[in-house]
Amino acid sequence: MRTFQCIFSLILSLVFLACEGEKRAELGKEAPSILAKNLQGEPVKLSDFNQRLKIIVFFENGCAACIKELPLLDEFVKNNQDKITALAINSVDEKEVIASIKKEFKLEHIVLLKDDLDISWQRYAVFALPTTFIIKDGIVQEKIIGDKPWQSLQEKLLSLL
Repeated sequence: MRTFQCIFSLILSLVFLACEGEKRAELGKEAPSILAKNLQGEPVKLSDFNQRLKIIVFFENGCAACIKELPLLDEFVKNNQDKITALAINSVDEKEVIASIKKEFKLEHIVLLKDDLDISWQRYAVFALPTTFIIKDGIVQEKIIGDKPWQSLQEKLLSLL
């Protein structure tokens, strides 16, 4: 049954992307829209957030580097709430698992999202985790793939605030 769901999701994703014109994330270009839902099941858009600086982190539960980064990012956002929005998108784990990560690590300042159809992951060409995008004024500034020292990411964010 899980295989059928994966195949069905892939087919839906491909159909949707074909209709959408397949806009992909590229440095220096406008950030593609996301197609994900919050933990209450409501759709979320990048344009829902007014801050000029947005961070999107693609993650999953089995990724140790992802889980290490999220609490540090949450604290950074807490200290800069009026300047930055952080979204963490997961297409692998069930919503309950994402909710348990939120609770366990007390993630109160990052918006955790579920990408049921993998569309956001495809638009942002995610192939390794974590993958972090920094978006300023709607333009993709950075794409950081894999584990990175927190200090390095923090310095990049501070320079863009």
